[in-house]
Amino acid sequence: MTRTRLAVLGIELIVGLMLITSVLAGLIVLSSGGDESGQLEQYAADTAAIMADPVVYSSPEQQTAVLQTLPADVEYYVVFPERTIGAPPPEQQATVTATRTHPNGSIQVTVWET
Repeated sequence: MTRTRLAVLGIELIVGLMLITSVLAGLIVLSSGGDESGQLEQYAADTAAIMADPVVYSSPEQQTAVLQTLPADVEYYVVFPERTIGAPPPEQQATVTATRTHPNGSIQVTVWET
């Protein structure tokens, strides 16, 4: 019984990760590339929205996978109520921040270009 539950949970996590990754990748591909500040705002907003999803919120592995879909020249700092991911941005760096609410508290995603 326990092995069956673990197998189903594993499948659910994989399917959820694939769905979230494909949605984020689609948003990145479809977004316009003209305005860099607007692009960063879109990255921050999309990432915050996905991080607020209950399945992603409860899975550090899925959170890492979502952050890996950001372009290589975009750095991030994510603040959850109970932990952070990434390093804070340099003080003189221009950043964009998006915040989403979650039942456990606010999730704040800050992105910037390197």
